[in-house]
Amino acid sequence: MDYFNSSKSSLFRFEALQTYEVASEDMSDSGMKDWWDFIKTKSSAGIIMQRVRLVTEPYTKYTTKELELHKKSTLYGDDIRIIKEESFKKLDILLQDFWLIDDSQVLLMNYSRDGNYIN
Repeated sequence: MDYFNSSKSSLFRFEALQTYEVASEDMSDSGMKDWWDFIKTKSSAGIIMQRVRLVTEPYTKYTTKELELHKKSTLYGDDIRIIKEESFKKLDILLQDFWLIDDSQVLLMNYSRDGNYIN
């Protein structure tokens, strides 16, 4: 979280997977409170929080829940955009989860095929 805490201007996230297997992730409103507080703090400090979420149809249960949470995240200052798979394929770019911090540091997020975080 040090990269995120030290950001000065922007945090951008691209999410490509349809399911993320995070055993400790609590996707309830109370479980999201710390994250939403973080977004609110960053946004209040003028730091731009953006996210693009790739979606395929039909939605997985995880994607459905995450999209519900994204709606709430926008209330705290997260600018979230959705791109459908058909549109993404036309871009002809690498399908890779990542964070871009202050438009200068890229943190590649590596996951197994079943959504487990590797590094």
